[in-house]
Amino acid sequence: NVHFPHPPAGSGRPDLIPNYTDDASQLPQLSPLDHHNHHSHNSHPHHHPPQQLGHWRWMLQKDLALRQDFLLTGPAATARDRRQTLLTYAALVGREVEYVALSRDTSNADLKQRQEVRTTRTTTGGNGRTDTNHNNDNKATTNPPTTTTTTTTTTVYADQAPVRAARHGRLLILDGLEKAERNVLPTLNNLLENRELALDDGSLLVAPHVYEQYSPKQQQQQQGGDQSFPNDATTTTTVNSTSTTVQIRPVHPDFRVAALASLPAHLDPPLRSRFQARLTSAVPAGELWQMLAADASNNNNNSSWSTTGSLDLECLKQLCQLVATLPTEEEELSAEAVRDAVRYWERSPALTSRAVLLPWSVEMMSVDEHVLELTNDSMEKDNKSQSQEQQQRQQQQSTTA
Repeated sequence: NVHFPHPPAGSGRPDLIPNYTDDASQLPQLSPLDHHNHHSHNSHPHHHPPQQLGHWRWMLQKDLALRQDFLLTGPAATARDRRQTLLTYAALVGREVEYVALSRDTSNADLKQRQEVRTTRTTTGGNGRTDTNHNNDNKATTNPPTTTTTTTTTTVYADQAPVRAARHGRLLILDGLEKAERNVLPTLNNLLENRELALDDGSLLVAPHVYEQYSPKQQQQQQGGDQSFPNDATTTTTVNSTSTTVQIRPVHPDFRVAALASLPAHLDPPLRSRFQARLTSAVPAGELWQMLAADASNNNNNSSWSTTGSLDLECLKQLCQLVATLPTEEEELSAEAVRDAVRYWERSPALTSRAVLLPWSVEMMSVDEHVLELTNDSMEKDNKSQSQEQQQRQQQQSTTA
């Protein structure tokens, strides 16, 4: 057991903690100190493969014990399992999460700040007094109080997910690290190595120990003032340097970066050296069978997957055996994809196990294979139509002759 007396408290945003509420993905709400009473939170917990326990323990040690950034990597077919494992870890320990999906279109503005136009409306007047006028019929009419609405448009810098995570001590998830372009690598490397980031509004994110050197309370301590002050991670300080005012903002000590990458991941060597990596593989067929059987026995006393009892353990066993026969890593299926196949089979019990897995195996095909298959089909149709037209012409010629 791994226990931590002071887990990250977060910033008071429980909506940023992953929470699974659907019947097939319920999780007990755990903290790092509540490993023995988790079944009391949820009578139907979500069953996970045993190998994920080792991943969770490793992430717990890297995140809270060693305070290091970490990377989960593995085959592209199991990317969904890695994402689910990381989000499950954040839900178990109560970690607030900021998520960034990296792609070729990701720019520095997506990692730092964006300029946004905000409109504010201010209403003046309307003090509650009403004016009463009398018309020619001596009938009194009441006029409503007059109000004036002023619309103001301003341009502000809005912090993006990495900046928000660094300021409030959250877990930043960088999904698709192998897709990061070279123009954003300096930004990522500086944030990962030095915990520093220059923002577009003129402010500067610095590491906590660097911020303490410029903190007014630290200067007061050096001058013989109050010696027992807490580190205020929300205070901003201005420092005059070369006739330029720089706003210093501290990075929260609980800020951590968790990255996800798929193999073969051709990562930039300096970027790769910033992480402690762990290889995740596909769930073995035996553990997959244990997971599905535990889910089935938990949801229904008749050992079926669903509450209707339409799927028994023998069907689940056939599905796991079929998954185990997939020949290559490119055709492996993630555990979450198998769960989706079980739900699909539950709604269509007349299908076979191979037909149930067909939609998910098609997703494993590359775009080039889809295009090639469609091209071959169209060429066959064209050749067939041309041959039919040629036969019809020959018949017409023979009839004329």
